[in-house]
Amino acid sequence: MAAKYRDRLLKAQKAAWQEALGIWARAAGRNVAIAEIHPDAEGNDWDNLCDEYIVIESRDDASVDLTGWIVYDEAHHRYLLPSFILQAKPTVTLRTC
Repeated sequence: MAAKYRDRLLKAQKAAWQEALGIWARAAGRNVAIAEIHPDAEGNDWDNLCDEYIVIESRDDASVDLTGWIVYDEAHHRYLLPSFILQAKPTVTLRTC
């Protein structure tokens, strides 16, 4: 029975490997980096919370699913990323405000 579908399965396997799908998918985050850290806002931190941020960048040619990633700061604040796909090569800024 398996021989009946052998060619079809090999073709699907090759396509999945070429597209990095399924078990051939790249490890999420291996080419994701924190490109910039701006931990101290200009002036009074309480008046300028949006000036505290990090920049996350993709260093890959493929998009990366960051859904569910958690970032912690030194004060142990937890930032849970929502459903989010970081496209190939761009950056995203995560702000405290």
